[in-house]
Amino acid sequence: MIKKVTITSLVLTLILVSSNVVYAINASPSGMKTAATQNAITILKQKADAEITRRINSINELMARINNMKRLADTDKTNLQNEANEMIGNLNALKTKIDNEEDLSTLRKDRQDIFTQYRIYMLFMPQLRIYVAADRVLDTVDLMQKVHDKLLSTAATDAQKNSLADAQNKLNDASSKAKEATDVIKDLKPDEGNQGIASSNRQALLNAKSLLMQAVSDLQVARKDFVQVRNSLPTPTP
Repeated sequence: MIKKVTITSLVLTLILVSSNVVYAINASPSGMKTAATQNAITILKQKADAEITRRINSINELMARINNMKRLADTDKTNLQNEANEMIGNLNALKTKIDNEEDLSTLRKDRQDIFTQYRIYMLFMPQLRIYVAADRVLDTVDLMQKVHDKLLSTAATDAQKNSLADAQNKLNDASSKAKEATDVIKDLKPDEGNQGIASSNRQALLNAKSLLMQAVSDLQVARKDFVQVRNSLPTPTP
């Protein structure tokens, strides 16, 4: 009787132990997977939020400079501001969706949308930078025009006048190229995944950038002309 009880107890113990082992084997991977998944979700949310915040901040920063431009027409400023507001609104809506998402596969897709569905950002930001760079070129032209006019009032030799004439041509060229650069990119539209439009947009942006680089080169030549004229002027008598 004692042996039966002992054997029975042993069998029950083994069954319980085996059940616990089986439960542990089955439960542990599931628990570990849940923890790993939650960690992946947290990391993805943090990265997505950082990407969205960076985009919104860069849009706001450049729009502040755009709105301070004196030469840009109010209608152009309004159109750009409307585009910026719409983009920021869409990005904030996506951020809310991402922050509330708990499914990893859906979250991955939502994060990818930052780079795919919101392709307008990849066009809008280079456009804004070109507007800002062109405006800076035109500001420089205005300042250098004053220097030109002052030097011209003191120029006496043909060489000095010729240098200033060359400088004037370069200032005019720089101004024209800066304005042309903004005209080139003014009416560009998001490609919406169309490779033909995407290629056309890229080329237009490259052309605008090239025009601005040429404008800067023109300003550098004009500056050299100014230096040459200034150095050739008589030294004032003490």
